[in-house]
Amino acid sequence: MKVHYFGGSDPSSWPGMDMQKVDGNIWSYQVPANTTGLVLNNGSGDQTGNFTCGANHLYDHNSDKGVYNK
Repeated sequence: MKVHYFGGSDPSSWPGMDMQKVDGNIWSYQVPANTTGLVLNNGSGDQTGNFTCGANHLYDHNSDKGVYNK
């Protein structure tokens, strides 16, 4: 899984950065502090829409699920 992030001073290039698998279908990546948006994708064409970036948030293919409590 990859995350493409944008809106800050150090945006990623498409298709983004590799995320780290946490557990099951949960992946993690720490974006720069001033990031405003992100897109999750598989690097092969399947992707989400644009999400507003929130600290420690959990996202699925459709929406922001709020703060992730580990």
